[in-house]
Amino acid sequence: MFKSILLGILAIAASGLSSGCTSTSSQSAIAPGTSSLEQQAGITSEGHLAQNQQDVDRVTTLWQGRTAAQASSEYPIGPGDIIEVNVIGVEALKDQKIRVSGDNTISLPLAGSLQVGGLTEDQLRQVVRKRLEKFMYNPQVDVFVKEYRSRQVAVLGSVRYPGFFILANPSYTILDMLAEAGGLSPDAADQLVLIPSEQSRSGPQAVPLESSAGAPSSTGQSSESLPRNAEPIVITLKNSALSGNDYYLNLPVRPGDVLVVPPAGDVMVIGWVGRPGSFKVASGLTVLAAIGAAGGTLYPAKTTNVQLIRITKTGQRLSLPIDLDAIRSGQAPDYEVRGNDVIDVPYSPWKIAPYIVYQILTRFGVGVAIPTY
Repeated sequence: MFKSILLGILAIAASGLSSGCTSTSSQSAIAPGTSSLEQQAGITSEGHLAQNQQDVDRVTTLWQGRTAAQASSEYPIGPGDIIEVNVIGVEALKDQKIRVSGDNTISLPLAGSLQVGGLTEDQLRQVVRKRLEKFMYNPQVDVFVKEYRSRQVAVLGSVRYPGFFILANPSYTILDMLAEAGGLSPDAADQLVLIPSEQSRSGPQAVPLESSAGAPSSTGQSSESLPRNAEPIVITLKNSALSGNDYYLNLPVRPGDVLVVPPAGDVMVIGWVGRPGSFKVASGLTVLAAIGAAGGTLYPAKTTNVQLIRITKTGQRLSLPIDLDAIRSGQAPDYEVRGNDVIDVPYSPWKIAPYIVYQILTRFGVGVAIPTY
């Protein structure tokens, strides 16, 4: 009976050695390309999540265009805005509330149809007054925009109060809008997705003024000159190739911008750890911290060849070798993880055999001094 047990132990140990040799060979095959793999996986040399250079360039372009534009202190009228018009002595134009149509027009008694897109309150007041001069002497016109629906910015995703928010003035930034939404939720990722409006280089002027309105465009641009750029830009909040977090958090926002804060997601820790499973990716969660959340490594774990498995944006599957011992000693960076990452902790062929012996002998009540962690 005892002889059969020993033979079984030897067979298991031999199998472990064979598998371990295969794992070691695989490691040596990918080790020379580690730096290249880091770059493909979007990790900086310090272990942080990297900022895509193309996104950096696009944010820089937005920053330069939006800060260089001469932004008016007053937003223009746009589609969806609700306007209140009062004309003293004209009952038909008393407390008139009109919503601006999708083609930037309104219709008023006596004044008829007016193109109002891009006009300020004062400019619209002059336009209405000029129309009414055909019917009355020196009309006293008051125009007030009750709701600026056209200056809305959407803040969605993992924020406390997602929704649409009105820009109080053209100097509002990404940080201001996140504050309006109550800040980030605890499950928020360390990234923000910006979908810029069409006015990526202009000031608050969304639509050039019509020549019939009798007022020039405040930006001096035609509608054809405004770039139509709705491709999402991913901004890494914790660490970026940009010049500090304040650089892009203070990027001016424009009406029609959409800010999306995605949830951080989960990281899966498998292999020789105390509690394998799925764990929430908190801000700045690293490989070492994720393994700690999974109960730490067990005794047979090969801590010098942990694999961080990541799927890139292009669908490529990457496996980065990680030396936990080097991380603990400060000789290697501790990689930050992101949602859908998998951390695989393999076993060492030199530790698996005594560990199996320990497990079997323990079941027979034989005490040994082989550690389990």
